[in-house]
Amino acid sequence: MKSLIECFECGNIYKDRNVLEYRVEKFSDIETKIIPFFSKNQIQGIKFLDYLDWCKASELIKTKAHLTEQGLYLIRKIKAGLNKERLL
Repeated sequence: MKSLIECFECGNIYKDRNVLEYRVEKFSDIETKIIPFFSKNQIQGIKFLDYLDWCKASELIKTKAHLTEQGLYLIRKIKAGLNKERLL
């Protein structure tokens, strides 16, 4: 997990019980480090679809659409379809 911080030069590690979580909270780090990395090094499998949705949500935040009721609705809709909730 520490190597993720070294690789991306951002983020923190949080521990909750027996689970470690790598979290990047600074939007500029997500926009300039995380997204470009995964755009260049594509995720394989179904998780790639989650990544694409995550990029859509990121774009809504970047354009400040999340500050509107409609934009917030769209982000919630994207979130509801991620991971095991995705309909294929």
